[in-house]
Amino acid sequence: VLSDKGIKVELIPQHTSIPVYADVTRLKQLFSNLLSNVAKYAVDGDLLKITMTLVENGGSKEAQIFFEDNGQGVDEHDLPQLFEHLFRVENSRNRKTGGSGLGLSICKKIVEAHHGKITAFSSEVGGLGIKIILPLE
Repeated sequence: VLSDKGIKVELIPQHTSIPVYADVTRLKQLFSNLLSNVAKYAVDGDLLKITMTLVENGGSKEAQIFFEDNGQGVDEHDLPQLFEHLFRVENSRNRKTGGSGLGLSICKKIVEAHHGKITAFSSEVGGLGIKIILPLE
């Protein structure tokens, strides 16, 4: 879907593998939802940068995964609400043009079920950034 829209994907793994104890099906759903959002709101020639790092935080290790695009982005005041059930950035969006408002709330539920955190931020490459933290223990 991303290549059909002309979206360039830049993968920056800082480790060749990061072992996470997780439900593979749910993580596939998480990443699929995030990639679908990029495809939905991006235009031809946009960039998706995915960075994966292993971080030690207070004696425990965690995987940090960043999805950053250079698409249209989201206003700063809307970022905290992105993961709320049925929230859509623009009221003018409907299911045909902007989805149902469920995708990112499902992402949040999946991450939280893995005892992780998910947040949104303004990406350094110009659009929306999503940060996922998954504990390794």
